[in-house]
Amino acid sequence: MEFITTTQQQEYAAAVIFSVCNIDATSRGNLPEAYVERDGDGNVIALVDLGQETSTTTGKDTEPISHWDMPPAIGELQNLQKLAIYNCRSLPPSIGNLTQLKELSLHFCSQMRSLPPEMANLYNLQDVRIHGDTAMNRLIPCLQMLPNLRFLYYRSMNGMDKFMLRENLIDDLLDPSVRFKKSLEILDIEGGDLLEEDVAKIFSKVLPQYPKLQRIFIPNNLIRSLTPIIKAQPKVIPPTIRLRQLNLLGNPVLHRTFVERDDVPIEQANLLRLVALHEELVNLGRGITESEVCTTETLLMLDLNEGGRVLLSKRFRPIPLSVWPIVLERANRMQGYHPSNNIVYHLLRHGPALGKRDWGNDKCMTAATTLNGKKRKSNEL
Repeated sequence: MEFITTTQQQEYAAAVIFSVCNIDATSRGNLPEAYVERDGDGNVIALVDLGQETSTTTGKDTEPISHWDMPPAIGELQNLQKLAIYNCRSLPPSIGNLTQLKELSLHFCSQMRSLPPEMANLYNLQDVRIHGDTAMNRLIPCLQMLPNLRFLYYRSMNGMDKFMLRENLIDDLLDPSVRFKKSLEILDIEGGDLLEEDVAKIFSKVLPQYPKLQRIFIPNNLIRSLTPIIKAQPKVIPPTIRLRQLNLLGNPVLHRTFVERDDVPIEQANLLRLVALHEELVNLGRGITESEVCTTETLLMLDLNEGGRVLLSKRFRPIPLSVWPIVLERANRMQGYHPSNNIVYHLLRHGPALGKRDWGNDKCMTAATTLNGKKRKSNEL
């Protein structure tokens, strides 16, 4: 069945939704924060911060925020691309009509137990963000029907949510029914009480099944050591794993307060080894230089990775010699933690320009640089 709506019908549907989500806030004198965005033709393309309000405090009593049900009128907004809602209790089956929806944000929906199966129709939905308490204790099963999900962000505020997430996250991601294994690019789990063993499983089990997963953000969790993560790494990273960013900020392992003095060199070597193994890993999060675990050798390795160290890897077919001037020019313009001549010298020394070449096919035959965890001076690379 094809739905045909006019801008007038969309305006009416938006008015119905606004009247439901903000009725309690208005009655208590709290001005609604929600707003609508339209395209040049007057079509509603975004509904933002529906139901957002703060609790009302009278003396010692705090009036709780009431939760609301999204009305079926949401299905009339078929040009909708962005939907951000607060304190919502349920979504109707008509949500499946929003085939243009790209971004969905659920904030503090502590009474929302599941998502309607009709969300499987949202083939354009790429960005899902869940923030705060939620009754969806098994997060991935509620989202597994999404076929093209690229970015999944989850930040929990409730202890039970964190426990359920940590206990089930890996198994849920590996479930054969998950439809977004070939599309997920960013996994962001903040404040989920993840341990180093959980992250080790993400590296060893999840990454091989998610070939486009290039950015893993796990800030403010409970990772105290990188040793289990290093032990879970294969000696040679498969070419299907293309990790580019790993955010560990806010985890105990990066703070001297939580890391024993004797363990600091071990964690420094672990972090360097991790960056060396994943040759495309170029970012460890803003502020990483302030951690004692991050050494100058690690920062240099990040620069080498960004400069193109992966091009020297045995994991991939070497590129023709004729391409190397472009690679070297790009590396020379790069602004990293160290002067660019470190990266250029490394590529010249180990690349096909001055390294061993197969004259038959004019391709690089050099092996990737390997690190054994020992410190190396910058001018030796």
